[in-house]
Amino acid sequence: MEKEILMPESSGYLDRIDAIENLSGQIENPNVKNAVLKCFKDSSYLVRCEAYDAFYGTAFQDVFDALVKRVKAENSKCAKMHALSALCGMAKQILPSDNQMQTVQKSCENEKNAGVRVAYFCFLYAVKKDEKYVDLVLKELNHRDYHVRCCVVNLLADVLDYSNKEKIMGAYKARLQVEDALAVKTLLEREIVRLSKGRVENEF
Repeated sequence: MEKEILMPESSGYLDRIDAIENLSGQIENPNVKNAVLKCFKDSSYLVRCEAYDAFYGTAFQDVFDALVKRVKAENSKCAKMHALSALCGMAKQILPSDNQMQTVQKSCENEKNAGVRVAYFCFLYAVKKDEKYVDLVLKELNHRDYHVRCCVVNLLADVLDYSNKEKIMGAYKARLQVEDALAVKTLLEREIVRLSKGRVENEF
């Protein structure tokens, strides 16, 4: 099973991404889990993103520990954002130790990349349930880069619950009035419809 995941570098990063994606549904299998975990140090940041994403919503303590280390070690802003997002999804079942929180905070507190900041604030909210972090994320809805605005909508879905549903939906409706990027509009409209129907991903 591991040979299907841990192909030689010469096989091409797209092949490795496809392999992880195809096996992500079997992540509870120890062989698959360990193989994907080894991809955390792949030379391609896109492969690392796929590997981090594969563990979203799982409850493996060793993977959680490894993701914290990857947040500190990552040299790709995109991959760092994905590692934080995976931690956010795992924080529903695993809480970081004090040392792990310090590691993440030191790695992100002075972060200039907006996408990483959004993922970091979402992680802090998932752990601490302090609404100030949701407010910090919502501020990025006005970021000049539409990719960041898309990131806000996608990542907030990770931490949305009944305590902040109305606030987030209100912010989405306000942004929709002035949004000119089709990708962001589509995401906002989808989330507004979902929220108006009372569908919330996370009920803590």
